[in-house]
Amino acid sequence: TWLVEEKFFRVPFYNILRKDRQQPYGGVMIGIRNGIEFKSISVPTSGSVECVGVSVKVNDKFVAILSTYIPPNGRCTLADLQNSLSQIKEPCFLLGDLNAHGISWGSLRDNARANILYDIIDEYQMSILNDGSHTRIACPPNVSSCVDISLCSNSLALYCSWKVVDDPNDSDHLPIITEYTPTIATDTLTEDFIFDMTKNIDWNKFRDLLSVELSSQKNLDPVKTRYENFSNALIRCLMQSQTKRFKSGKNKIRDPTFWWDRECSQKLEEKSNAFKIFRSTGLREHYFEYKKTEAAFTRTTKSKKRNYWKNFVESLDKDVSLSTLWSVARKMRNCKTRTESMTEYSEQWIDQFVEKVCPPYVPTNVKYFSNSRAEIFGNLGTPLSLYEFDMALSSSNNTAPGLDKIKMAVLKNLPEVAREALLQIFNDLLEQNVCPEDWRQIKVVSIQKPGKNPSLPESYRPICLLSCIRKLLERMLLNRLELWAEKQNVFSETQYGFRKGRGTRDCLALLASNAQLSINKKQECASVFLDISGAYDSIVVNILVDKMDKLGLPTKLVNFLSNLLSFKVMKFYNKNSLQTVRYSYFGIPQGSCLSPFLYNIYTNDIDRVLPNGCVLYQFADDAVLSISGKDRAVIEHFMQQSLNRIEDWASENGLTFSVEKTKSILFTNKRNPPNLELSLYGEKIENVTEHKYLGIWFDYKMTWKAQITYLQKVCSKRINFLRTITGTWWGAHPNDMLMLYKTTILSVLEYGCFTFGSACNTHLHKLEKIQYRCLRICIGLMHSTHTKSVEVIAGIVSLQTRFFELNCRFLIKTIAEKHPVVDILDDLFEINPSSRLLSAYRHCITIDIKNPPTTRNFSFGIETHSFKPDIDESLLTELKNIPTHHLNRVAQNIFQHKIATENKQSIFYTDGSRIDGTAGFGVYNENISYFFGMQEPCTVFSAEITAILFTLKLIQKLPPAKYTICSDSLSALRALQLNQIRGSTNQTVLLIKEVIISLIAQGFGIKLLWIPAHSNIYGNDQADNLAKLGARRGMVFQHGTEIREYSYLIREHITEDWQLSWDRSDMGRWCYSIIPRVSKNPWFKNLETELGSRMFIKTFSRIMSNHYGLKSHLYRINLTDSNMCECGVSYEDFDHVLWSCERYAEKREKLKNDLRNMGKNEHPTIRDILGCKDFKMLQLIHVFISENKIRI
Repeated sequence: TWLVEEKFFRVPFYNILRKDRQQPYGGVMIGIRNGIEFKSISVPTSGSVECVGVSVKVNDKFVAILSTYIPPNGRCTLADLQNSLSQIKEPCFLLGDLNAHGISWGSLRDNARANILYDIIDEYQMSILNDGSHTRIACPPNVSSCVDISLCSNSLALYCSWKVVDDPNDSDHLPIITEYTPTIATDTLTEDFIFDMTKNIDWNKFRDLLSVELSSQKNLDPVKTRYENFSNALIRCLMQSQTKRFKSGKNKIRDPTFWWDRECSQKLEEKSNAFKIFRSTGLREHYFEYKKTEAAFTRTTKSKKRNYWKNFVESLDKDVSLSTLWSVARKMRNCKTRTESMTEYSEQWIDQFVEKVCPPYVPTNVKYFSNSRAEIFGNLGTPLSLYEFDMALSSSNNTAPGLDKIKMAVLKNLPEVAREALLQIFNDLLEQNVCPEDWRQIKVVSIQKPGKNPSLPESYRPICLLSCIRKLLERMLLNRLELWAEKQNVFSETQYGFRKGRGTRDCLALLASNAQLSINKKQECASVFLDISGAYDSIVVNILVDKMDKLGLPTKLVNFLSNLLSFKVMKFYNKNSLQTVRYSYFGIPQGSCLSPFLYNIYTNDIDRVLPNGCVLYQFADDAVLSISGKDRAVIEHFMQQSLNRIEDWASENGLTFSVEKTKSILFTNKRNPPNLELSLYGEKIENVTEHKYLGIWFDYKMTWKAQITYLQKVCSKRINFLRTITGTWWGAHPNDMLMLYKTTILSVLEYGCFTFGSACNTHLHKLEKIQYRCLRICIGLMHSTHTKSVEVIAGIVSLQTRFFELNCRFLIKTIAEKHPVVDILDDLFEINPSSRLLSAYRHCITIDIKNPPTTRNFSFGIETHSFKPDIDESLLTELKNIPTHHLNRVAQNIFQHKIATENKQSIFYTDGSRIDGTAGFGVYNENISYFFGMQEPCTVFSAEITAILFTLKLIQKLPPAKYTICSDSLSALRALQLNQIRGSTNQTVLLIKEVIISLIAQGFGIKLLWIPAHSNIYGNDQADNLAKLGARRGMVFQHGTEIREYSYLIREHITEDWQLSWDRSDMGRWCYSIIPRVSKNPWFKNLETELGSRMFIKTFSRIMSNHYGLKSHLYRINLTDSNMCECGVSYEDFDHVLWSCERYAEKREKLKNDLRNMGKNEHPTIRDILGCKDFKMLQLIHVFISENKIRI
């Protein structure tokens, strides 16, 4: 403020609280508008901290606001800030110019004061409100900074919005507006409300109505008419099946909140009815009945809310945006959902966006092929089957519907007759080359790209919302086409995008390995990162269908796709209102599952134009060219030649590269890399020293410093969100917090770890600090807790160990598949075997990968992937509520009843077992019994599934009849029920399906039946004994070992190393005495929610670590002058407080009585109680801690 005491200062209509210096520098102030209830807070200050505080009444609660200033060169320690905050009891805001540079609030680095603030944030459970915007203006070349920091208690953060005002008002600091609005959300509806036809549907009624209506329709009508009748019937039956009367516009009654469901409404109705009865009678028993229903309603809603959050967290991945997390969290708190003020775009902006997506083209003639070639590739052109229909449905997500508003959830609830009718329509559409007019109507919405200027049309990505019925047919076609393409090796080996079993990790590993190899060879590696402008929108359909025809696809399929893609009616929407309509004759829609596959077909021949020595890595439209060598002139010559050829190829195919977005980088170990003279379309390509490719920052010396800094920035904002959630009851449980950490932060840290995992330890340690900070927040551990104790308590290995595990799993797969990255790593190992990039590779080459499967999953036909065997799991449901002591007898009786009518000689029992590091399986029948050992490595699952396959081989030799295979492995049977095409599917599962299909064709009947293990079912007990015999001394069954089996070897190796490190560590010995064995599950994993509350887990986790808020520990870390208890008898550790301290003698008697009632007469140490995990005793101790308000 630069005010002094004698300086008079006032603001009309405001009460002013200020604290000034003796000299006209510094000074802090708070102004409170008249009419707001407040009281001044006496804030103690020390060091250079200047602070004034006020407590303001908001909605009958008080919130503290501290205005703080710390000079840039002033002394400020952790104790100084703790001193200022020590007297604050209510939730608070800490705001001001703190002159701290921290990555978490937008700075480029962390200085010493930032580390002090991090400790304050952790200790006082605060959140950072800054969004990374600069708050102080600097004159270039100085960089603007973020020294004005806004912190608040976690319980306040979800109610806050924060923004910087663009006008500095003649200051070098920008004004900051923090809005705190703890109000209940009121949902407002726009007039353009979109009716959700799946919201309140009686699906049984819907299926019955649709079955009746479709049975009356004639199959003799033209296919277009049948399709229109089908879609109209869907709409009519949906409207008739509504369980609630639909009201549109402002009068529509909506659920109280988005996690609300029918059960909540039912409980609310029961509570309301009980209350009405009580009000009308006034009887005591009716009052208790009302309170009972009220409690049931509260339990239900709390459970629904907590489970919604848990399911939401489990569904997240690294790509989830921070705005999505904040939005959902604010809705969970019933806060007003804030949306930034939208810029009202003019028609000119809309026109620019439309011109970019759908430029005006003259209509072209649709290209059809008349010569129907003979079927080359098996059943690619045969009619679609009902199995394929169901497989496509099961793998389709509930995506946004098209203009017909029919969601995928409707199609997933179709009755049998409707599924058959729609399948017949699909086959007729393909056969007759007919495209419904609804499918050409495409709703186009714009999605803003992250971090882009919202006023520019190129900052938006067009998304096409297609009819879900169309998307279902496209999914069925895609399943066939993917199998065909992979089986026939259609795609170039340089294309890794949108292919089963391949991904961004392949491209990143190849680029990083190639660059590292070049540097180790004393060479230079030039790479050019290419960017295609409007890749999907620029595809020429006639060229695409020409390429598909040349590949030998069935003529009718090529013609249908040509018809489907050649003409589109694009309806552009903004804010749910139609803006303009354009007709498109080019491009493939973004939003179609077929589009990535078709794009790969379109660009499949790009690498054929490249000269020898130039390598290309593609992930869809993200491509990079690389050339290595010692002579820079030769590198430039061949790279320019490659660019010229690719430029010509793009012109022939109607594509254009963006020169502005195309970058070049020279990987070298030289300090100042020279610039490359390269051009595209006659324009020079920009040289950079670092570039982001597929989410990873590559720098020219491969130090990965830019990537580590990027991860720090990304994770710091997510850590702030994590810290905020600790202030909620529905998301703060440590189990949920750890899941949130794994899905939103750990997944970000793990991505691409094969590349930057080779960074030096100094850089990697920065990432380790991120993990330790997150784990301490999740569990509530003190900042001083040793890192190894943190890992063991949380059940999470160190980041470097996790990187090693992921890299080993990747390399095992690449070695088995003879991936090109293996050759590069072999060469690097010969030159520099100690390279940090090879840490996982050195371990993997010691593993003997025996007998990997010789057949890829894609060699199996579509009928095998889509087939679902007859599997009976009814015993699982029937035994669900049977008490344990009756389970064996009841299971026996139910099972005998199930097989009473079957021939006992046609029933086979299978089982798998693993004993002392070896696995085996057994098969039992009244006439035969077999047992075999399994080739290592092998899991119990593999033994179980192999036993089923062996049994089917035995049945093949028997006469056709009905056979039943009984297995107690639910995981094996459910793996057989999956009908999705995955590169990771167990090949034994596919072999079993193939054999069953063959047997059914021969007249066999095969049923798989689940039975409970160890339930005195004679056949199962015999199979179990045979399996154990096979594991001990059975002949090894010759069967290929799945690649995933080697992952378990890696996991065992990781666990052994972790255990060895924990055994040998000098730190965390108290924790070691309680948790001597490491585990990838936290110690509280299976605790019930009622028992294992956050406070319960936080308290005993701190005691396990021996880092807690009593003087015995605070003295060790210099936060108190003595370790003696206030009672003066002994030093203050937890055992003293629990059993001896006189201050708690009164409440201790109650504790001792409760323990005696449990039969606990002795008073063991807390270490012994925690070691034996006596949770009932710990619950009583936790009550004792809470009642005495002991700060742990």
